[in-house]
Amino acid sequence: MSVLDVWTSRGLRFKLTTGILISLIPIMVIVLVTYNFNRSSALQSSENLINQVMKYNSEKVDVFLQKQTHQFENWVSEDVFGMAIEFNTLKEVEEQLTTMVTENPGFAQLVLTDKNGSILVEKNKWQNAKSFANQAISYSTQLIGNESMAVGLYPNSFLKELGSHYPLTYLYSFPTKNSSGEVNGLFLAYLDWDMIQEYTNGIKNELYEFGMGNATTVILDRSSDNAISHTEIKKLGSTLDLEPDLEKWLEKDNELVLDRFNYEDGTNFVSYAFLSDPRSYLTANEVNGESKSRLTLVSFIPESDVLGKLKEAMWISLIIAFAGASICIFIGYILDKSIARPIDRIIQVLSEGVERVGLASGQVASASQSLSQGATDQASSLEETSSILEEMSGMTRNNADNAAQAKELAVKATNHAEDGNRAMDRLSNAISEINNSSNETAKIIKAIDEIAFQTNLLALNAAVEAARAGEAGKGFAVVAEEVRNLAMRSAEAAKNTSKLIEDSQKNASDGVNAVEEFSSIMSEIIGSIKKVNELIVEVSNSSNEQSQGINQVNAAVSEIDQVTQQNAASAEETSSASEELYTQVQQLNDIVNELTVITRGAKHSVAHDSSKFRMERTYAKTAVQSKPREGAKAPDKEQTVQGVQPEESYAENTAVSDK
Repeated sequence: MSVLDVWTSRGLRFKLTTGILISLIPIMVIVLVTYNFNRSSALQSSENLINQVMKYNSEKVDVFLQKQTHQFENWVSEDVFGMAIEFNTLKEVEEQLTTMVTENPGFAQLVLTDKNGSILVEKNKWQNAKSFANQAISYSTQLIGNESMAVGLYPNSFLKELGSHYPLTYLYSFPTKNSSGEVNGLFLAYLDWDMIQEYTNGIKNELYEFGMGNATTVILDRSSDNAISHTEIKKLGSTLDLEPDLEKWLEKDNELVLDRFNYEDGTNFVSYAFLSDPRSYLTANEVNGESKSRLTLVSFIPESDVLGKLKEAMWISLIIAFAGASICIFIGYILDKSIARPIDRIIQVLSEGVERVGLASGQVASASQSLSQGATDQASSLEETSSILEEMSGMTRNNADNAAQAKELAVKATNHAEDGNRAMDRLSNAISEINNSSNETAKIIKAIDEIAFQTNLLALNAAVEAARAGEAGKGFAVVAEEVRNLAMRSAEAAKNTSKLIEDSQKNASDGVNAVEEFSSIMSEIIGSIKKVNELIVEVSNSSNEQSQGINQVNAAVSEIDQVTQQNAASAEETSSASEELYTQVQQLNDIVNELTVITRGAKHSVAHDSSKFRMERTYAKTAVQSKPREGAKAPDKEQTVQGVQPEESYAENTAVSDK
């Protein structure tokens, strides 16, 4: 069963409810498409925002490290500390260190040691703090080995005793030398990691302002995955539990790219930026030094912070859509209750109307009886017409005989015409020969003309030569000979011309004979044509008699026409009434079915069978049969009424309708 059949078989309540639900599908699609679009937009906006924050703060850290590195270089540009150790002017160094740590808060502690690592002078930014004089630096041996200024990540136990929570900090070291150029101590400057921590917390605060209050920012030591800076102080120095995919991703060139990973039992969006290595800012390493350190600034933003509000908006939209669907279904149910009953009453009234219209079919059948009587009268007139047509048939046979004789004469006339045609062919050939002879004659005459012209010229030349030579005229003799030759040619041409002329005359005579023969033949053709004319006269007389018979036929047809007119009037009224009734029944039947299908579904359809109306109309057409002539076989009753009477048809249809 197709979807359309299922839809048609359902009632009004189902259609209303389904229609409402189907109309809600575009709304749900729009909600989902909008959510996906907004999600992409939110991710893009969040990525841009997070990247800007990360980039800005990582650059601030780099600028801070660069500034502190250059400051330390300025301090050690002149090695006053080695001379102070050599000449024991530590009191002045202590005052100098106090000024330096006060004016440069980027360093938490400044220390001057001897070559064994014992602290000679120490100053930190907390002026009243504990003194660490004469205590040893455990990694001094490693630092003494540097030939010049160096910087690296080292622990500072002294700062921890002063309350610092940071496991590592940048330590700037410089080996001091005496006047002989020998290393006699170390000058150390510990970077104040609180400044770095402030930048770390600044990232968290900026993200908080943009609705990402649960973001976590870490400065990660990639060599050990330790958090040497963390927005949660209690996690400082702890090892981060990073999944393998995230560790690999942090090692790749994905700086300032936002991606999603699992972190601390939740899905987080992660972005990071490499921090510069302070060694790259040392004057000796600015060109060849490393640009990135092992430290990475990483931010973890929970997915709920980035997409939380968007998900809330989606759920609100879905709840509103669900509530709207419920309300629409309830409204559809109320409409079904308020519409179905009135429509049922309308269906009942229409069904009764269909039954009443069926009663009118009896009247249509009565009119058909009248048409049948008229058809009987037409049959008697047609019988008279048939006898007249028989008389006309005899006349037609006479005309046919005359036509046969005319055909024979026409054949003879055709034969004579063919003989005339052949005579004309001979005449044409003779004339053609005459024409050819005339052409040859023209050529000979032209030759004679040319000879005569040449003869004249030669004669002229002969006269001229005779005049010159006088009595001894050899030239004249030559000219005379040529004249004789030309005369002979002219004679021969004239002879040929005479012969050709005789041939032309003979051919002309033959042409005359052919023409006379053709004239005789044409005379015979004319006689035949006269005979044909006489036959045509006879045919005309027969046609007149046929015309009289046709007049009688016309009279009979007139009588038939009068009866036909009456029958036509009755038939028109009957047909009009029948068509009107049939149209009304069909319309009513369709309306009832449509309303029933709409309210109850296709399986509850009450189909009012309109076959009775078609049957009665068929009866009205077939009941009018012509009255048979004497000797003709009468039609069967079944052929006349087709086995269906109006009363039987109506009763049958009423029973079907009641069903």
